[in-house]
Amino acid sequence: LKIKCEWRIADDSFIDSDQKKEELIFNKEGKKFSIASGNVHGDFFTKRKDIFSCCFGIGIERLFLAGEILEKERHGRKK
Repeated sequence: LKIKCEWRIADDSFIDSDQKKEELIFNKEGKKFSIASGNVHGDFFTKRKDIFSCCFGIGIERLFLAGEILEKERHGRKK
């Protein structure tokens, strides 16, 4: 899929504001949503072990939704 998206800094409400979160945002014809996100937790969850942690997630259903929107546009149909 050729999905045009952009990474944006986001708020992660369950982690301190010092931690970093970014989201991959799909934005096409008024339909705007996150497809994936990455969090850098640092030692927030692992202070006792002195380990650095991070995570990355992809919303498979959101990825398919973005593909469906683009496919309909490609065929001249808008939902």
